[in-house]
Amino acid sequence: MSALGTLIRDQRNQRGLSLRALASAAGLSPMAISDIERGACNRPMQATLEALARVLDLDMADLAAAAYGLVPAQPEPVAS
Repeated sequence: MSALGTLIRDQRNQRGLSLRALASAAGLSPMAISDIERGACNRPMQATLEALARVLDLDMADLAAAAYGLVPAQPEPVAS
């Protein structure tokens, strides 16, 4: 399973959403969600990630990082 698949599955389960419910809310097919969660689709289109981010209330940068193996930008420490 990919980092993206794990993230999507975990977030879906935390929100008590079935695969079909998430797919419906995001305007995607259940097969598309299943493919992402199983790691069969590791690099979905940006529109797919945006729909998932909206429904799951996730930061797009976190989803993109998981999908494309990027490290999310860390805020600069504030000098005191």
